[in-house]
Amino acid sequence: EIGLAAAADDLQMIAEMETHEDVATVMASASMGTESIFGIGIGIDDQNPNAYAVFITQSGLGLPDRDYYLLDEPNIVAARQAYVEYIATMLALGGVAESDEKAANIYALEERIANIHWPRADRRDADKIYNPMTVSALSEYASGFSWALYLEEMGIGAQGNEGERVVVASEN
Repeated sequence: EIGLAAAADDLQMIAEMETHEDVATVMASASMGTESIFGIGIGIDDQNPNAYAVFITQSGLGLPDRDYYLLDEPNIVAARQAYVEYIATMLALGGVAESDEKAANIYALEERIANIHWPRADRRDADKIYNPMTVSALSEYASGFSWALYLEEMGIGAQGNEGERVVVASEN
């Protein structure tokens, strides 16, 4: 009965994004519960069981695995087509204009992300997926994203702390 009224503030915030900092803030917003091209969580440090670590992992795919984007098996192709139709339907239900075209663009972005995801065999290598670094080193390595702002918005508070450590990983 109320349509999109309950989501109006969040949708407005998304619509008003203009900078990378705006994107980082929205991606980290606990109240919005958004998901992004990477996941973040706190857990036992894989190489120091007496400590916790902040883990940043690859993510960003709507389909279960990178292979759904890359393989040409008939069932996988059918799943991809159904997925794009699903995205278009969700956009249309949300009142988004040109939902078919936007769904195709969303899928194309996910496909590009899938192309840079590691294959399963690489994601099983415990040494390969464990990459501890400071937030400042992460900010240099992946300089196109406001990591300190993102972590601060998440409540992790790494901004201004050059020694704060994160583990850049890949889910297995």
